[in-house]
Amino acid sequence: MAIRLQMLTEDPKEIELIERYWAVDEFGQYLEKVSALAGLIEMAQGVTLTSFIRERCNAFDENQVCPKCAELIEIKNR
Repeated sequence: MAIRLQMLTEDPKEIELIERYWAVDEFGQYLEKVSALAGLIEMAQGVTLTSFIRERCNAFDENQVCPKCAELIEIKNR
């Protein structure tokens, strides 16, 4: 799966975390477990890593296009 990221943050630590979260190998398998990434950045209590990343990045599957508008399909979860 090829994933295009649209960053909504300029913080280098957040960008690195987001890129690691969405990184996949040539077979489309995610390179890192979410549990391994959770402690890499300070988040407010009660905030999940997934929601933290969704607030700072939009991810699109480059292999899925909307049949109506021809835009890439946004993906919310790994």
